[in-house]
Amino acid sequence: MIKQWGVKKFIIAYDMDSLQREDDSIKSAKKQKNLFTILQSFATEVMKLGVDCCLWTWNMSDGKGLDDLLLSNKLPIEINLRTGTKKLVNLKELHTTL
Repeated sequence: MIKQWGVKKFIIAYDMDSLQREDDSIKSAKKQKNLFTILQSFATEVMKLGVDCCLWTWNMSDGKGLDDLLLSNKLPIEINLRTGTKKLVNLKELHTTL
């Protein structure tokens, strides 16, 4: 469907509690590692389609989900999963790109 819809940029923005450890327990470390492995596999498949893929991330203290982050008047950091470059999300740039 990504190819059919002509998607040019695919943004992954999981709630931060799924990407950051809740604590230092072995269970929490395994959960984080498993989720990140799934995320990497998914992103790899998207990039194989020739689509730019990025991850939006933020400090969990600023909000669990993207909605919480935006309600606190903050923006996420975008990590380009192909190049590893990071930048602050620019809503005007995002609007013109999509």
